[in-house]
Amino acid sequence: MNYLNDTYLTYNLNAHRYEVNPEGFNQVYGINIYDELGANNNANAYVNGFLYRASLVLYNYIYEYSKNKDEREYTMSLPKHRQAIQEALYELVFSWLINHYDPSVMMDSDWEKMIPLSARNIVETDGLLTTSSIYFDDEMAATKGVDY
Repeated sequence: MNYLNDTYLTYNLNAHRYEVNPEGFNQVYGINIYDELGANNNANAYVNGFLYRASLVLYNYIYEYSKNKDEREYTMSLPKHRQAIQEALYELVFSWLINHYDPSVMMDSDWEKMIPLSARNIVETDGLLTTSSIYFDDEMAATKGVDY
């Protein structure tokens, strides 16, 4: 299985970001995003735009803490961070849905205002908000035959 895409998340190769898969969100929360957003005629475009913006907001929030965007982008694509990104994205989308927030109308450059505390705590606990531009992978180092 390709770890980048599954029932819960898809990886947007153009944007280099994970995005919520509506079917997976429905499985986890029991909420149909299409119904909640009242999407009818252009349902796919509207829902995809909503989920694209959710991903954009979370990733920009994380990038604010990074000195090196490329390094952080790579770090966030690693399988070990995928669960945290999924949980944070799901919390963000859930919060926007229950608060009837429309990111297409109001995008704030202060990302923290748009992200619920639960999502912020998830990425912080996972270590994605560290300000260091140096990433040391203990697992990778262990396979190189050098003890640290």
